[in-house]
Amino acid sequence: MPNRPHFWSIFFFIVLFSCSSEENNTAIEEENNLNAIAITLDITENTVLSNQEITVTLSTEIDISRLEIFLDDQNIENFLAPPYNFILDIETLDEGEHKLKVAVYSNGKRVASKTITVKIDNIGPQLSIDSIAANELICNKIRVSPRISDIVSNVKSLAVFLDDILVSERDNSTDFSFILNPEELPAGEGNLKFISEDDHGNISRDSIDIAIGEKIMAINFPKDFMRKGIEKIHIVISDSDGNFIDSRTHSSGEIETLEFCSFAETNENSEFILTFIHDFNNTIFNFYVYSNLSKGMLGNAINLNKTSGGLSPASLKLDVPFYEDSYQMRASGPWNSLIYYNGKFSGHVSTKFSNELATNKTFISYFNKNIADSYQWAWITDLQSRTTLAPEDFTKSRVTAATFEIDSGFLSPIMKITGYENEAMYSARTGHLLYSDDLEGPTSSIKKYYFADIFDYYTYSGQVANYTWEGSGKPPSRITIPDASIDYSFSNGQVRFTGLPEYEVGRIRLIGIRTGGAVLTAENPSVRVELIFDGQQNEVILPQIPEGIFPSAVTQMFANKTFEIKQGAAENYSAFSTYGDYISKVLVPSVPFYIASPFKERVFKSEGPQWLPTNEFPF
Repeated sequence: MPNRPHFWSIFFFIVLFSCSSEENNTAIEEENNLNAIAITLDITENTVLSNQEITVTLSTEIDISRLEIFLDDQNIENFLAPPYNFILDIETLDEGEHKLKVAVYSNGKRVASKTITVKIDNIGPQLSIDSIAANELICNKIRVSPRISDIVSNVKSLAVFLDDILVSERDNSTDFSFILNPEELPAGEGNLKFISEDDHGNISRDSIDIAIGEKIMAINFPKDFMRKGIEKIHIVISDSDGNFIDSRTHSSGEIETLEFCSFAETNENSEFILTFIHDFNNTIFNFYVYSNLSKGMLGNAINLNKTSGGLSPASLKLDVPFYEDSYQMRASGPWNSLIYYNGKFSGHVSTKFSNELATNKTFISYFNKNIADSYQWAWITDLQSRTTLAPEDFTKSRVTAATFEIDSGFLSPIMKITGYENEAMYSARTGHLLYSDDLEGPTSSIKKYYFADIFDYYTYSGQVANYTWEGSGKPPSRITIPDASIDYSFSNGQVRFTGLPEYEVGRIRLIGIRTGGAVLTAENPSVRVELIFDGQQNEVILPQIPEGIFPSAVTQMFANKTFEIKQGAAENYSAFSTYGDYISKVLVPSVPFYIASPFKERVFKSEGPQWLPTNEFPF
């Protein structure tokens, strides 16, 4: 019997071989057709398209049944017969590269195809800028460096306008930076406009709102001006009515220049208010408000000089076994404060310092004002290492006995004398209190006092009735008390002042009314305001305080004017004749008053122990 399974295997193999050969022949034929048909477009590879008509031509003798156009694999046109012309609407396409494909069919079979890369350029150049921020106030010449690019073509031109004023114009450049000079532009808010064009005529328009200011002044901070991390210095500029103009904050402790400018045009006589705010730990705020200023008084800059502050205070309670009743024992300076109280010499001394204008030495005075020649003093290094004071710590050597005469023997003036270790400390008003007490002598106009004459630099201050005097060196031997008084008021948020002829400076202290308890916090801060102004002015302005710089409790005090007036004075300086002299010779160079004027006198509204306010920023 024949082997039938073998027969059918052979038959299946023959059929399969015949089919495979037919498919291969078809593929070869199609490939030959693809190679035989030439597709030509009237645009080339990487052509940047416009809204032009594109023509496809074919070189073939084969009958063409269909021609398809694809853009990025999306069928956009179909033709059954020539001509093969089409238009791309480039406005609807994304800028950049695209794939344009032509597919040709004959009798339902694809017989040819061609793909090229084309480019669409339908938007203008792209702009980015980091060298200037939206709404930035510009009062100094700066270089603006915009980055401009076009992903398809070149940037042909850039024109920059401030509103309608041409600022810069560049053609066919790769560097589009330009100088923005406020001195050449009108002050005020404006729109900085950038108009750029690429090689294909596409235009972009970008803009940013800025403000052009006129520079008022600069304030230069030295290194270690304040204790970093504990203190900040805020500065606010206001116009003559107290309206906010500009503000800056110094908190780095490094050398820094803060510049201030105004939207409004100013001249040498334009009046404004300058406020320094010493911010201690966001809870204690001391405002120094200088009014009636002008650019002519201040010049271009204030160069602040640093003072000294203590860090890491050590609390002390020292035994004084030799202490006698009715004696006064005291140490006082920027770095220490101690008095004899409840059987101990108690207080604190600093163990670290904010800068080199400091000392680890403590001066202690010990005397009884009613006992002649009782004055003794001690000069101790690192007092925090001691637990007791001994008699041998004190000496009477180099003690000066001095006299002081006033008009009336029935008055008891208060006298203070401060000594300074060196000229730098003297210039920074960082010294040691050598003597502080009232001078007795009810039957004589001549009063006697004592102090340790161990330094080269001294200052003094005194008070009797409503009159005070201060100066450099040792106290004068005689003072004539003027028969004068001033007046002031604070009502409905308005400060009024009546000074004295020829007294150049007026001063008023306000204290913020706190509603919380004794504990100081940002919500319950201590706020003190020192108003310094032309002594011949009658109205004193409280400046507006902007939001965002201080805790809301502080800004609300100023908004609602919840202050009480504590004291006020008219000041007369021996070396000055106007308020402008005081500003230009004391505030601008940032020195204690006695560097520029050896003597000043002050008249208060009423008698009393309040000598405040006493000083200028930052001393």
